[in-house]
Amino acid sequence: MMSSSQGCIRGTIVERYCLNKPSSSRQTWHIVIDITGGHLPFRPGDSIGVWPKNPEEIVRELIRYFHLLPTTTIIDPRTQQTALLRTYLEEVVDLNRVSSRFVELIGQTAMSHENRQEICAAVAADRSFEGYDVLDFLRTFAPGGVAFEDVSSGFLPIIPRLYSISSGPTRSVNCIDLTVGRVQYECDGRLRLGLCSNYLISAPPHAASLRLFHQPSSHFAFPTTSDTPLVMIGSGTGVAPFRAYMQEVEMGAITPPPCWLFFGEQQRTTDFFYEEFWNAQVAAGRLRLDLAFSQDQEHKIYVQHRMWERRSELWQWLDDGAAILVCGNAKKMAKDVDACLANIGVSEGSLSPEAALRFLRQLRHQGRYIRDVY
Repeated sequence: MMSSSQGCIRGTIVERYCLNKPSSSRQTWHIVIDITGGHLPFRPGDSIGVWPKNPEEIVRELIRYFHLLPTTTIIDPRTQQTALLRTYLEEVVDLNRVSSRFVELIGQTAMSHENRQEICAAVAADRSFEGYDVLDFLRTFAPGGVAFEDVSSGFLPIIPRLYSISSGPTRSVNCIDLTVGRVQYECDGRLRLGLCSNYLISAPPHAASLRLFHQPSSHFAFPTTSDTPLVMIGSGTGVAPFRAYMQEVEMGAITPPPCWLFFGEQQRTTDFFYEEFWNAQVAAGRLRLDLAFSQDQEHKIYVQHRMWERRSELWQWLDDGAAILVCGNAKKMAKDVDACLANIGVSEGSLSPEAALRFLRQLRHQGRYIRDVY
């Protein structure tokens, strides 16, 4: 169940499963959150903001490190408000990251001369401590202990994370779906876990109360008329808003224009998210689907390669007034898609490279080329 107050809503996870098959190198999770009573007027393209909590075991160990009790009353140095230590460490500050201010404070208070020297040298060299969380850092550089009040001003605040809603409002007024990729990587020889993704994946179903908020999309808007053909381009979790839109089409809440989806991931056998749903849309004549699985052949194939293969038809869709919506990775996929569209303008529209770039800018100005990248 969920209650709403001043924009903050509380939800409960009622279903969660991994979308990848066991042999996949990735973990992407389908998460269903009960929003009964939340009165959430969302639409495809909107997001949910999630305020994560730090893992309980990290909070317990940190309280033990400071030689305090969970019920100790502390003062938040940012707001000057009082809070219980456990609540503060669990919900207010980000224990997953170490700030430069925190490093400096430990350098000033560390008992070991060697540790002080190492920290001061690292600060002077602008060294990153990305491989450490707060507890790792304290145990490594201040094993003798420091006082909580001496370092609390160096904690970073928890920042909410935004996730595209991957379900349509007509399909269920009481639940929302999220498509969440688990963030985990190695840094400085340590396994690092994303705070929010791992919170959502590990929170006990039917028990944990999630703190959420609705983030309407101010720019990622789907066509409102069936006269505008729609090209959707998404890789990985970027497929989420397109699933929400096509659910609305399936439920009859939207009179559908011609719809075309380009979806990319690593392997078809393990990473084809929502395969049955997409195949059903194709079978019903509601969707055209092109797939790019990068590791299914010796040479890697991405969504921009499939777009190039279909360049003549894509250009015809654009000539017919199609809108293009792109969702996914900003560092690689979005840039490659942008370059591919420009090249299609040169190849199929007989535009000069400069004119092709102007054409893309014109599409953006008209609201026909919209990106939601991260």
